[in-house]
Amino acid sequence: MRDTKLKEYIDSLDENALKHQVIEMYSLFPKVKEYYDLKINPKFEEKLLEEYKVLIKGEFFYYKGKVKVKYSRVSDIIREFNEKATTPDKTVELMLYYVELGVEFTNLYGVMEEEFYINVEATFNKALNHIYKHELKAVFKNKIKKTIDNILVIDGDFKNNMSNILASYY
Repeated sequence: MRDTKLKEYIDSLDENALKHQVIEMYSLFPKVKEYYDLKINPKFEEKLLEEYKVLIKGEFFYYKGKVKVKYSRVSDIIREFNEKATTPDKTVELMLYYVELGVEFTNLYGVMEEEFYINVEATFNKALNHIYKHELKAVFKNKIKKTIDNILVIDGDFKNNMSNILASYY
């Protein structure tokens, strides 16, 4: 259906009928409920962020001496949250959470596979791009400093690459 048909249909409804349909959709469709919950209650977005952090953490696991991460699933989780988020800072926070987990796992378990570093670095770059684009430098200054401080104890290309990514924005 085209937008014009939908607009015509909505215009044909009186206010009470329209309210009734919105309430019915809210009750029937979880995505509609989530949409209105985010619009009505800003604290719901914080709750949703915490749920998505749990999802990301669940994609990290240690098996037979190696850290395994489902990279495509992590990307999907971040993308899905971004589609729902009403403010860009929450998306950045989720991206940086993934980066922090990557740094934490590197510090705990040592050298990782190349794909691990590539994904963490790419997410860090996307987060910094989002910060720059939405003028959120002041909001995330301390979190980024803490992440970089944790990276500085790591030897190798990962530390250098992350430092270079940061230098390109700050």
